[in-house]
Amino acid sequence: VIGWGSSLAAAAGPRAAAPAALLYTSHLGNAALHLSWAARHQRYDPGAVTAVLTLAPTAVTGLRALIADENASRVAVGAGIACGAGLSALLPPLLRRRSRSS
Repeated sequence: VIGWGSSLAAAAGPRAAAPAALLYTSHLGNAALHLSWAARHQRYDPGAVTAVLTLAPTAVTGLRALIADENASRVAVGAGIACGAGLSALLPPLLRRRSRSS
């Protein structure tokens, strides 16, 4: 819900600065998750390829544009970045917990 919802909201541009910033920040977190997993396990991870080719460039380009946009609220952008960073930080422990209970 959060991922697809923020993806749809990001289409609204600067009027939806918080969801867009959350989306772009979570893309960076997802990229970091896949790249660190591949490096730690020294194995191929298709998610790492997707992260390098799509997620990271989209996130960097999107955040740059959002930050440069005068119509985007600085508070909303900051809140979106903070929430995206928080979700990205919570994801690895939640995934570990879920894999242990399966």
